[in-house]
Amino acid sequence: MRPGFLLLLLLAAINSLLAWNAERWRFDSIVVHHSATRTGDYADIKAMHAKRGWDDAAYQLIMSNGSAELPAGALEPTGHYRDLSPGPATRNQRANLRGLHLCIIGNYQAEEFPEEMRPALGRALRELSKRFDVPPDRIMFHRDVSPSVCPGKHIQKEEMLRWMRDLANQCPPEIAAQQDQALASTGLSLGTYPRFLLLIHAAVSGVFLLAWSLLRFFTKRRSRTNRHSSGFSGRSSGRKRSGSVRYPRPR
Repeated sequence: MRPGFLLLLLLAAINSLLAWNAERWRFDSIVVHHSATRTGDYADIKAMHAKRGWDDAAYQLIMSNGSAELPAGALEPTGHYRDLSPGPATRNQRANLRGLHLCIIGNYQAEEFPEEMRPALGRALRELSKRFDVPPDRIMFHRDVSPSVCPGKHIQKEEMLRWMRDLANQCPPEIAAQQDQALASTGLSLGTYPRFLLLIHAAVSGVFLLAWSLLRFFTKRRSRTNRHSSGFSGRSSGRKRSGSVRYPRPR
């Protein structure tokens, strides 16, 4: 197999590996919100945010509290989740750009967080943490990134991380399956592809292009050298043969 073809295969393999893991570098945090309403779902939040001039709900994911069609703990991906694009979830623009925002239906400033939803929330956060490589210390609340009481005084971070650690496996199987299906509905677009990965792709391609060019240069140079040496050897051997001819002596 030619070295140039091997270089192309290696380039394709490296770039494919980077692209396959690209989702893991899209977000550096998870930000939890509440809707501050007792009932609702994705459609309600989308309609409410449309009044502010936004074309979609401001969050990537909505978690049901069972007040609408979906059971408590089920996830609804928004358009921002499906293409992993940022939304105007907070006044902190960096948190909007680099954070994945999960909104839980309910008002947890006024009401306790339902005990039956704790395993579902814990599991959703655990799966998001694994999927996007976000460590637990980067799971935050809205109130951590901009002035707000969201997601309410009845959700505390230490408790939420304990639900994630200790209760996630107690999530009902049907809710777990629904969450997995919702989380699998995403896909990067060129506009949301991590910028530093694009730079790495370009750098890797540049290195391989340089290696390819150098390989072709030295291959052609060696080929010309070999042809020149072969021609010189042929001319030398021809002169030797002509000089060795014997003519008959005159009588």
